[in-house]
Amino acid sequence: MIDTPMNQVNSYSAKISGLLVCAMMLLISADIIGRKIGHPVPGTTEIAGFALAWVIFLGLAPCEQSHGHIRVEFLITRLSGTLRNAMELVIYGMGFFIYAIMTWQTAIDALASWKIREAIPGMFLVPVYPAKTMVPIGCAFISVQLLLNTLDYIQENRHKAVLEGTALSKEE
Repeated sequence: MIDTPMNQVNSYSAKISGLLVCAMMLLISADIIGRKIGHPVPGTTEIAGFALAWVIFLGLAPCEQSHGHIRVEFLITRLSGTLRNAMELVIYGMGFFIYAIMTWQTAIDALASWKIREAIPGMFLVPVYPAKTMVPIGCAFISVQLLLNTLDYIQENRHKAVLEGTALSKEE
């Protein structure tokens, strides 16, 4: 793997995501206990829902860095080396393209949300724009990580091809 500043970004993203999961757990637990004694925590559902957006989108790039996303490999593993490499590059390219478009479109929505200071009314206003801001940030992070993984994949396979070529030339 190519060492990049993105590795540190992913490390911080994963840590923040984990801390938010713990905070959500504590908030929801406090709300459950509060409901049992007649004093629920106001806004728990909204706050936990918005925190979940942060958890999910901050976790995308670190998961991609470690190749932790779910893949259906029964087809790819049956392909020949060259076809498999081409398919992997197409998959990386499609992932990058989809997340780049998502970054662009969700950034437009997040900016609009910031302009109007979008919030959900209730016992108190719960701002929506911080959660909407995390979506394009997370999509941008995974887009960069997909590019880095693509470069890693190309470099790995170029190195394998050189080694295999060397092994073949020694056999001749």
